[in-house]
Amino acid sequence: MTDSRDPFSDATVLVVDNDPGVTIVLQHVLRLAGVGAVETAPDGAAGLARLAEGGVALVICDLDMPGVSGEDLVAKLGEELEPPPVVVVSAFLDQRIRDRLGESKAFAGSFSKPFDIAEFSEFVRDILRRGADDEREVNSDRDEVREMEGGWF
Repeated sequence: MTDSRDPFSDATVLVVDNDPGVTIVLQHVLRLAGVGAVETAPDGAAGLARLAEGGVALVICDLDMPGVSGEDLVAKLGEELEPPPVVVVSAFLDQRIRDRLGESKAFAGSFSKPFDIAEFSEFVRDILRRGADDEREVNSDRDEVREMEGGWF
């Protein structure tokens, strides 16, 4: 069974950043990359509240936010069974922080501000493409099980 849905226009990406200027730029970049829905949260706590509702394919967050930091958000999501991938975008990244972030299964990568928009866009598209491929594989496996159940029993 082939699924022809566009993994980008169907995706919801959540941008978590307390800087409205950065949020506006990221929204614009993501829309130009073909992302269908871009939602925002002004801090980590609001981001976690939105994530609890489900339906987010990718999270992009800053590190330095009041309250729940980006690092806290990545760690909290890493505790979930199947967290959405998180890309951290920050001016305050060093190898020590990247190593800590990498301990979370939610962490998908990072970009230091300022970053190359084309490289960032392609990275986001790759993550969304992989997520759509994984979803299609799971749905295909379910269809095969249904066919086996219906045809053999």
